[in-house]
Amino acid sequence: MKNLTKTLLLIIMLSLIGIISVIALVIWLTTPSNQSLTTPSNQSLTTPSNQSLTTPSNQPPKPQLYTAIGPIVTIISIATTVIFYFKKQEDEKNAVKMRTILALTEEINENKNILRSKKFRKVVYPIANTRNLQYSIPDSEVRYTDAYLDLEVYQSILQTEFTFLSPKTQRRLSLLYSRIRSRNELLSYTDHFQDLFFTLNEESESSYCRWYKSVERYDITLTIWEQEIARLLDEVENSIISERPKK
Repeated sequence: MKNLTKTLLLIIMLSLIGIISVIALVIWLTTPSNQSLTTPSNQSLTTPSNQSLTTPSNQPPKPQLYTAIGPIVTIISIATTVIFYFKKQEDEKNAVKMRTILALTEEINENKNILRSKKFRKVVYPIANTRNLQYSIPDSEVRYTDAYLDLEVYQSILQTEFTFLSPKTQRRLSLLYSRIRSRNELLSYTDHFQDLFFTLNEESESSYCRWYKSVERYDITLTIWEQEIARLLDEVENSIISERPKK
């Protein structure tokens, strides 16, 4: 909508410049020039000695071409400067938008690779009691990636305005990265909890059973969030790609 408005204003401005130019040219062409006094070739013009030959002085001189088109040239110069200024601003805005989109897309793909890669440990074990589950979990088992997801690019963007993205994309980005932030914080909490737990308890089979029982509710939450994050990563990537500046 904004691009359409700017285009219409540009068309109107150029049309006005063209109309003014035509009017000035018509005025210049239709203005009468100084009348000269001529006599037929077969006649001689004589005047009494006490009279001088004069021509009417009430005829306005024909304006010079520069005088007629000078204001038009000035208007065109100003209009050209304004047009190039707004074009430069638009190009800079599109360049910032493109860099932001590329950076976000790269970070989203990195997070996708983290969730899909076999390099990172997968926490998988069956849920002991599924009767009190509030959400449906595939195969009734805990399954999540024991690795932190990146959010540095998004945090850096928050320091500046990114209103050039549509409200729908901004909402999806906010939801995605709030989930990633919460997931990372919960993952950090369980890591510290695990260190403390096995510091106070020996690493035995019974200790591991008690550990999984105590941490199961957190692992279920991590499983649910990872499923939601995986879905949001695809949705946000598609939304961001669709907003790339058109060449």
